[in-house]
Amino acid sequence: MRHIISVSFLLIILFISTTFSVPTQLVEGSTFSQNDIDDQEPQFLCKKNEIRELKYTPVGDPTSKIAKVWLEVYNNGSQTATVDVIDRIDSIDASTLSMLYGTPNPTELENFGNLTLIMWNDVTINAGSRIEYQYLADSFKEIPVTIDGTMLINGKPANITKAKEIYIVNANISDIITFQITVKNVAQQLYTDKGKVTPPLPCIISATLSDDYFSNLKADPETNSTSVMAGKSVMTWYVFLEESPTTFSISGKISKVSSWGEVPIDPISIQIASDSTVLEQQLERGIDSLDASIDMLEDFMDAMYGFSDAFSGISSAVGQIASAIGKVEEADSSLVNMLKALAQSINANCILLETANESIAQSMEILQEFLGEHPEFADELGDAITNMNTAYMIIDQVINGDESLPGLYQIYEMTLQISEALSSTNVALDQIEDGLNMLADGLSSASSSIRKSGKEMKEPLMDLEDEKEDLEDLILVLRYKKMKPYDLEIRNSEDSHNPHIDLDTWSIHGQIIKAEITNSESHAQIVHGLSIQLKSGDELIQPRIEVLMSPNIGGRQYPAEWRAFDLTELKQIGLEYDSKSSTLYLWPMKRVNASSSENVLVDWLGNPLRIIVESDTEPEVLYNADIANLPNQVQIDSTEGQSIFSITQPHILVQNMTWGEPLPPLPPPKSWIQIIVESLQKPEIQLFIITLVAVTIFLMGAFLMRRRERRRAAEERETLLTKKIVTADLLKEISDMEKILQREEDFNDQ
Repeated sequence: MRHIISVSFLLIILFISTTFSVPTQLVEGSTFSQNDIDDQEPQFLCKKNEIRELKYTPVGDPTSKIAKVWLEVYNNGSQTATVDVIDRIDSIDASTLSMLYGTPNPTELENFGNLTLIMWNDVTINAGSRIEYQYLADSFKEIPVTIDGTMLINGKPANITKAKEIYIVNANISDIITFQITVKNVAQQLYTDKGKVTPPLPCIISATLSDDYFSNLKADPETNSTSVMAGKSVMTWYVFLEESPTTFSISGKISKVSSWGEVPIDPISIQIASDSTVLEQQLERGIDSLDASIDMLEDFMDAMYGFSDAFSGISSAVGQIASAIGKVEEADSSLVNMLKALAQSINANCILLETANESIAQSMEILQEFLGEHPEFADELGDAITNMNTAYMIIDQVINGDESLPGLYQIYEMTLQISEALSSTNVALDQIEDGLNMLADGLSSASSSIRKSGKEMKEPLMDLEDEKEDLEDLILVLRYKKMKPYDLEIRNSEDSHNPHIDLDTWSIHGQIIKAEITNSESHAQIVHGLSIQLKSGDELIQPRIEVLMSPNIGGRQYPAEWRAFDLTELKQIGLEYDSKSSTLYLWPMKRVNASSSENVLVDWLGNPLRIIVESDTEPEVLYNADIANLPNQVQIDSTEGQSIFSITQPHILVQNMTWGEPLPPLPPPKSWIQIIVESLQKPEIQLFIITLVAVTIFLMGAFLMRRRERRRAAEERETLLTKKIVTADLLKEISDMEKILQREEDFNDQ
């Protein structure tokens, strides 16, 4: 019998050591990076900025919708270059295109569906110089949000009236004016393996109220920032719009009015940026947090099932020991040693359980931090955290016990007490047997509770995995290039303006299953769009579209299958259909490297699609493609795009304004003599007159002194001239006398 007990106990210990382990270290993912950057400096540096502006009236009617574009090309080389500059812009009225600030008119305009290509050919750019082009046009691009604005006066909707082109609201001083803006994300949904996904929109909402006219300003929800500029309070919210609408409100009390008896209000501004880098980074951090929690929960579940099996085995061993004691007359040292070893095993497992429970507490802490950054996921992850907390409480109860059940530490103490009792001759074996049976029941109960805690993790684990997949889908949607403005293209002027398109189609039983484009250039290209028309004789054929997808339902990935999409649903998979021209447009936005080929008959995710043609004869396939060059020596920065919506606010006319005492009547008109006398009494006039007199005296003195000097100079010149004349006369007389005397001497000599 002793051998049976020993063998049973050793088998249980072996079972525990071989089937149970608790991983305590998380497995971190590794990152892979590849440096494709050429050491050579790029010859051209390109930038582009695209803004869509939409203005609303106070009653929600759009008044203007325009697109503005600024682009720059810098020649970073050492020589003058001649290039073609090609810009692409979606959904504009090309007939309204207007060049700004000296921008030359484009050489060519081309349309590819709703896409307009604007081309400036043979543009010369000197070395170290840049060109800057700007233009605008009317836009018909679909708006990604709906905006509903409401003005309340003392909590009731304001009565907005229109007088000519001005919107007016009547109010009183001390009235509370509230502005409510409800914004809803209606961006084009895209279809993934899990279903339709709405792209989140990074949004900035700003409202401005003047401190000169409003007091007691309040905002709901609380603003992310409030600043004061030029006496105006600027309240700003930063949000990520999802499917559910979001409402913002500001309110203030009318405290003053302008000199015209009105309260001016600035428009409310809503900005949506195309750059989703910040949002993508937040989502990636969220995925990392979920990955850590998923790993912890998976380890926790494995550990709980291992603990449950271990304690079940220990319970069975204790039961066998109790049964063996009932069949012997006297306990020996081997039985005591087995119970002591069993106690140590219980204690070791108890310590490991505490470690596992710490991991689940850490996982809950990670999720709480994640929800702090992403409160929009509270509904999805709230139940998961609740279940995790339940499992934590169960394990804590198993370890520490409660009023109804002993904990593992108590069972550990009980086991030691029983082993000590077996060493004593004063304790009856039947009492020890009862104690062992009680110990076996406690271990069995602990095994059941631990298994239950493991099952509690199943649902939150599925929730976390499902949430992770949702975040991954959001990142895919945010990175879809068709949702962003197009980048600039720089092409060598010597290249062909209409590059050859090598497109092969494979048709099987009335199905086009592949469209392959070959790039024979020495540089990469990107296929923005592909248009396909199907003709049978003179008749255009309407196609049917199917996409090969692997559905993901309830966290389970199913085998790939063809899913049909109606023509009205094609935008969900990155396609468009023009019913007027029976043209199918695909927007693969796919890069084709030099001397390689790519299948562009794909949806926005790159899933293969097929075009089904219902025709009695083999249809003719007419196709065209919009392909942009990606030269190695050109560096193109991603286009910065922004949509700006402004809601004009009505003029508030104040009714109960007090103008004060009436103005006194105007005095009778004054005579010109009174006006002169009153003016002469003013200090500034007196100072002016004194200054004028002093300046006049100074000028007169200077004039007289100058005149006196001129007169003196004239007299001196006259005296000198007189002296010269007298001297000349005397000299002449002397000469004449000498001549006379000479003649007389000559006469006497004769």
